[in-house]
Amino acid sequence: MSNATKAKPGIEIVLDGKTLTLVFDLLALVQVERTIGKTVPELLTSGSMEGILVMLWAAAQRHHPGMTEDEIGQLIDMNNINQVSEVLGAALSQASPEEEPESGGSKNEESLDGTGSTSGQ
Repeated sequence: MSNATKAKPGIEIVLDGKTLTLVFDLLALVQVERTIGKTVPELLTSGSMEGILVMLWAAAQRHHPGMTEDEIGQLIDMNNINQVSEVLGAALSQASPEEEPESGGSKNEESLDGTGSTSGQ
């Protein structure tokens, strides 16, 4: 099976009895930035309630394309805002590329002795 046909992962959250599957694909990230006018990293550090709403809405669009921001907003309240933030973080982490390990690393890392020269010379 090619990468293009593999199912996209998603993170589920249940809000007010409704299960939403969240995916931060490129379109969702662009929708967030277009709607808010800030980059996703800027939003993550701002603590903006509007940012949380728009991020949840954008991440839900792949599996729930008919849901509006208003409908999503009605599912969030002060009792579940922390859960929403945690799940959004998990969905963003899932969408991010995996970091390469620092030790036992690549061929380039092993060939340098810290002075910029190869270790065998």
